[in-house]
Amino acid sequence: MDRPEDYVDLRMGKSITLIELLEIITLFSLATSLIGRVIQFFYLHYAIKLYTKRIILILIISQILSWVTTALIWKYWPFKIDIMFSFICIPTIIGEFIILSFTFFVFKKKSTLWD
Repeated sequence: MDRPEDYVDLRMGKSITLIELLEIITLFSLATSLIGRVIQFFYLHYAIKLYTKRIILILIISQILSWVTTALIWKYWPFKIDIMFSFICIPTIIGEFIILSFTFFVFKKKSTLWD
């Protein structure tokens, strides 16, 4: 028996479970998340020069944080426009920007241009 708190109320009048919401987010944001993870991998591998195991761990944590951020943005989307622009999910773009900015801030290069 499903409990009422297990459901997320969408503005269309229908309720879906949290698992179904994560499935929809994964489906809609696949291309955007893939581009974000590739950018993050190349930054961590070539600019920061981390080991591959650590990079994979960071990528997995970043993907989970991206799903959570996208779900929160999607749930509280205040605008009356469609969230999909072709194959790009706008809440995922915003979530990826937040996660990539956080990653670049935490793992920034220690040297400057004058070193």
